[in-house]
Amino acid sequence: MAKVNKAKVQDDTSVGRYKVLSPLRHDGDNYAVDETVELTEKQAAPLLGVNAVTLIKAAKTDSKTDDGEGGKGDDPNKKPEGDE
Repeated sequence: MAKVNKAKVQDDTSVGRYKVLSPLRHDGDNYAVDETVELTEKQAAPLLGVNAVTLIKAAKTDSKTDDGEGGKGDDPNKKPEGDE
């Protein structure tokens, strides 16, 4: 199971979840490829620039929205009615 780093939030900057694309050392912890790390936008910017991480989940918000993972809504595998 991949470990997740909770970033130390600085100056109310939004935090996002990033997938590690190359070995990374951040805040004294080592992260292997495919692990997940939480970073502020400021922390992520240089790592994104060298393709060390990629965004997997947008900044945290308080709104409750469907994230497309098992929530209510259209089933992409369901055939439209009338198609037989």
